[in-house]
Amino acid sequence: MSDAKNDINLSRRRLFTNMVDRFTKKDEKDKALAQRASNSEFVQKANEFFAVADYTQAIPLYRKVLQSETDNAEVHFQLSKSLYLQKKFSQARIEFNILHKKNTKNNPVLLYLGLSHCCLGDMDKAIETWKKFFAPSLVELQRELNLQIACYEDGDNTDIAALVAQIEELAEQALEE
Repeated sequence: MSDAKNDINLSRRRLFTNMVDRFTKKDEKDKALAQRASNSEFVQKANEFFAVADYTQAIPLYRKVLQSETDNAEVHFQLSKSLYLQKKFSQARIEFNILHKKNTKNNPVLLYLGLSHCCLGDMDKAIETWKKFFAPSLVELQRELNLQIACYEDGDNTDIAALVAQIEELAEQALEE
């Protein structure tokens, strides 16, 4: 009889814990939905700041979203690009490296990671990064990167500032399309 009584006590306990778990999970789901809605507002506001080149306002908002959505690659890219455009090349390079480790074939990340290396004076790493860039649909940009890689490997001394400006211009044109 004591086994039957223990079984009843265990089944009552399971019933109670299952009910508590259901309410707890529902609360967690509600909190996650509310957080995503809040993050959506932050992303929208950050994107508005980004669009008008107010990167100092956009960066904290992107960071706030990334605190709860660490895998949001789009927001992470916008944060990285904001840092780059604000000429915080070391920070941008760190963020682009994180993105690159998550997705090694992301062409915009490779492009800006190479530009970050270039702006920090590390042409070897820039060239190594740009060699991974492959976008046959972006003919002008791909051609320019290949040309710069070839010139650098041939020992031509290129004006880094002019190179960066030219690639940035082509990148903006190509990535907008």
